[in-house]
This record gives sequence, structure tokens and C-alpha cells, in this order.
Amino acid sequence: MLVNYLEIHLKHLLKKEAIYLRRLEERYNKMPQGKLAVRKKNSYLCYYLVNNGNERGIGRNKELINALCEKISLESEIAIVNYNLATLKKALLTIGCFFKKLEEKNSTSNSRITSLIAEGLLSEPNLMFRWSKVSFESNSGWSDDLKYKTPGGTIVRTKSEYFIAIFLEKYHIPYRYEAKLAINGEIFYPDFTLYKPDGTFIVWGHLGLYGDPNYDQRTLKKLISYRAAGYVEHTNLICTYEGDIAAEERLLEILNRYYYC
Repeated sequence: MLVNYLEIHLKHLLKKEAIYLRRLEERYNKMPQGKLAVRKKNSYLCYYLVNNGNERGIGRNKELINALCEKISLESEIAIVNYNLATLKKALLTIGCFFKKLEEKNSTSNSRITSLIAEGLLSEPNLMFRWSKVSFESNSGWSDDLKYKTPGGTIVRTKSEYFIAIFLEKYHIPYRYEAKLAINGEIFYPDFTLYKPDGTFIVWGHLGLYGDPNYDQRTLKKLISYRAAGYVEHTNLICTYEGDIAAEERLLEILNRYYYC
């Protein structure tokens, strides 16, 4: 069964939310009994403790007032976390059904996976991870430009590529940097090649110098070649610009659109 990295990430979030909920509930259980009631009399605010139908003024007890205000805040936060947990559980159920259908579909046509296993990638459960670590032919030119090393050990040329690479590593997306891609006898080295859970691949090019006429001309020629090889924007070809990597939220949108679809 292919590793479902989205499912792993959601389970991680679910665990974090569950731990957070326990901490909130522990704090809530230490709060004083009763609820805070605030009423306006003339031009003054009056504070009351309501407990088991009884009510008493607590205007001079600032510590108790603060504790009851915190209790209200905790109740709201607990409700939000419970909603988040329910949403995550529903998402996990939906994703589980999706990947079950995907596995059934791929069971009769897994030639890609078979060929990758033939490269020496051993067992299928860790196939995607092993693929990213196996030695591959990459761009050997301009080695002096390789300056930025990611936590995962990949060395890239630009700060923008570094940002993308550490983003992919953070979300456990298997990738290769500047892996060789032969198209009609011509060699290309896309910035990133991603391995999807369904056994297909995505090419990711970051257009960091977009706007420079010479660069734009080379990029257009490259995109035409990519299209000839079956890599098309909005399906299995990602093109990003400097504005796209300014915030992680934008990259997450791209990842959800291309990688998990």
C-alpha cells in the first residue's frame, strides 16, 4: 500500500489537537464553580457569581472575576478544538475512502511502481521516500552556484529554491532536485520533480527571474518542450513566481491543488 502522506499529516494534526484539548480541559477543571454574570446598574458594571441557582456579588473579588472570565474563554476554546477534531476525523475518513479507491484502480496498472522497484527500491510501503534518496543523474553544471543546504541534505542554488525545498521536506513530500529529464533528445533539469501517492510525477519550475526578456524566452521554450512530454500546467506542471513563495499558505494551496488531487 502506498504511503499516504496527507493522511499522516492529518493524523499528526489530530494528535496535536487532542493533546491541546486535554490541557485545556485540565485548566478548565481547576476553574471555580459557577458562571460570571455582569449587569449594568446606573453607570456601573456589577459582577455576580451564579452557582446552582444562587447569585452573589463579587465586585470586590478581582481574582475570582478574572478566573471566571478565563473560564468563559476556555469554554470557547474547547468548543473550537472539538470542532477541529470532528473536522479532522471527517477528513481522515474521506481521504481513507479516496485512497482505497485509488489503490483498487492502481492494482491493475502499476507499471510505474514495478519499474521503480526494479531500480532497487525494495518494499512498496517506503517506495516514495526511497525514490527521493536513491542516486539519480542531476545537473552537474555550475556547481559553484550550489550554496544553500536544506535540513534534509539537499543543496540548492537560490534562496527561493531553498524555501520551496524545506517546505516540501516539512510536509514529507518526496522530491528530487534538478533531476535529469530527457525530451526528444534534449536534456532538461527541472528545479523539482515530485513523486505523487498515485505513482505519477509532477515537474515544478520556479521562475525566479521572470520579467527578464532572455530568461522569459528560455522559459517559454522549456515549457513548450515540457508540454510535448506531457507535462502541462494546472495538471502535472507547477510554475511558481517569487510572489507565490512569500507565504507558506500560498504553497499549501498549490500543494493541495496539484499534489493531493
